[in-house]
Amino acid sequence: MFLLVACKNDTPSVKVGSDGVEVNAPGVHVKAGKDGVDVKAPGTEVKADKEGVDVKAPGTEVKAGKDGVDVKAPETEVKAGKDGVDVKAPGAEVKVKTVECVDGRCPQTCLANTTCSFTCSGGNCPQKCEAGATCSFTCSGGHCPQDCKAAARCDMTCAGGDCNQQCGGANCTKSCSAGNCS
Repeated sequence: MFLLVACKNDTPSVKVGSDGVEVNAPGVHVKAGKDGVDVKAPGTEVKADKEGVDVKAPGTEVKAGKDGVDVKAPETEVKAGKDGVDVKAPGAEVKVKTVECVDGRCPQTCLANTTCSFTCSGGNCPQKCEAGATCSFTCSGGHCPQDCKAAARCDMTCAGGDCNQQCGGANCTKSCSAGNCS
């Protein structure tokens, strides 16, 4: 990553070398090379490299990388990654969680006020939906106890059998193609 230093007299200049390009103009500084790009302008900073991108502007911050994206803005926060998305804003909080378990033996629980999509292809994954959550459960390996608490909304599918599907309320659908799902 490059470190930018303000020009003492902000005289416009362009430097081209084996390690990249550096541009200085009144209030703007840019340095680009094989390791990334750094840009500074009044109130704004952008850094991009092989790890991701960071942007800072008045009242807003964005960080994007291999693990996902985080956005912070006035009264709003968003986090998105491989396991889902969380959004917090005035009067609203939304959580969407997606988890795929390929090898089995992954306990999966969806907390209240969250929307979850859980998949277990290896079997032996207890899947639980707490009250107030919305869930979609899929178990293709079998032996996945699926529990939908009262006041939750659930869609449960078991293709491997022996899933012990429990519905605690009316907002629950069950599908069992291999039998013994109760």
